[in-house]
Amino acid sequence: MWESPTRGTITRSKPVLARILGASEDELGVILDEIQNQSVCECVTERNGDVTLTSRRIVREEKVRQQTLCRVKRFRNAQKIGACNESVTVKKSEVRSQKSEARDKKTTTTASAQTKIQIDWEQRKWENISDEDKARWSKAYPAVDIDTSLLRALEWCISNPTKGKKSNYRKFLTNWFSRSQDRGGSRSNASGPDDDPGRIRTRDWAKVDEMFGTT
Repeated sequence: MWESPTRGTITRSKPVLARILGASEDELGVILDEIQNQSVCECVTERNGDVTLTSRRIVREEKVRQQTLCRVKRFRNAQKIGACNESVTVKKSEVRSQKSEARDKKTTTTASAQTKIQIDWEQRKWENISDEDKARWSKAYPAVDIDTSLLRALEWCISNPTKGKKSNYRKFLTNWFSRSQDRGGSRSNASGPDDDPGRIRTRDWAKVDEMFGTT
């Protein structure tokens, strides 16, 4: 059955089957009945007198083998297609790389255009604050005296070295100006208690004295 054209199935005339099985034609009928009763394989007698023997196990194994061959064939074909498209994939990768470099360059240019503000702790002064920065702040916070608020913010940072060291002084200053603007600004009342967000109010000195035991 393994060597038959249709694996698992063999069709032969009764004389040929008797010769294969080493039996007489009279004994063949008994053998075929026994094969059928023991479920060794299926026996079907054709109209022309030929007998077809079918092994379900061999047929099932042959089906699995054919399915495996099909999967291997599809896999190899996919590999060939992938090799053909390799150059196209490389080109797409190059395009993505170029776009990424362009974005990085744009980000670097934007960052360099907005220089990072720092404090020169030895000279006790702001660094990298341009006239353009001051003009934008004055427009954004019209009630705030920018130069005066910058001095007060600097003194607050020097007086509070632990809290005064910031990773982003530009954000720190805009928050400072915003709080001052919300409290009425520093132009109309430079000596008022609410013009400087970093100042301790008079009503808070009692709490400070109580905390540090200065009274």
